[in-house]
Amino acid sequence: MIETMWSPKAIIHLLDRFQPLANRRDQLSAKQILQVAEEILSQPRCKVLIFGLGNDAPFWLACNPLGRSTFIEDQLAWVRELQPLLPTAEICHVSYSTRIGLWQKDMEFPVGWPPSLCQVPWDVILVDGPHGHQRGTHGRQQSIWSASQVMTANSSVFLHDYERPWERTCANAYLGPPDRISPGKHRLLAQWTKRF
Repeated sequence: MIETMWSPKAIIHLLDRFQPLANRRDQLSAKQILQVAEEILSQPRCKVLIFGLGNDAPFWLACNPLGRSTFIEDQLAWVRELQPLLPTAEICHVSYSTRIGLWQKDMEFPVGWPPSLCQVPWDVILVDGPHGHQRGTHGRQQSIWSASQVMTANSSVFLHDYERPWERTCANAYLGPPDRISPGKHRLLAQWTKRF
């Protein structure tokens, strides 16, 4: 049982409001959304770092009304479109330098990364960006590495699309084997609950 200010009925209602998100092939499944939401809701003033400003951003903000939710996004047009709709969201526009299939040995934070983010003891980190579904895109090596650098012993890290070979390779290199893998309709969600 989650100890939170949210009642089970309120959690179910919140998830129901955003249910259409879970029906999209490229999104987290309802079960996966609930897994991440439970972790956020278990801490009333949760500090959440999300790589990828997606259609689910309003849901994550609704889950964390008293906490800090920071989104990292590389698509400037998407940032400009969503920022006015999400006035309470902290959105950081960055530029990634990695490419799928091209291992970058000397890793660094993406261009535009606010150094102050490295000082925050993040409770939950969700890596669901940048795009990584086809060659030529940035893939998630840099965002997975960044998550590994800012996580603490108390952080829970989630990686969406763990079934993709590139995401799995990067995650295993920087985070080690996951503590839990949750299947969705089409995608896997991996979770790490402690730093290696």
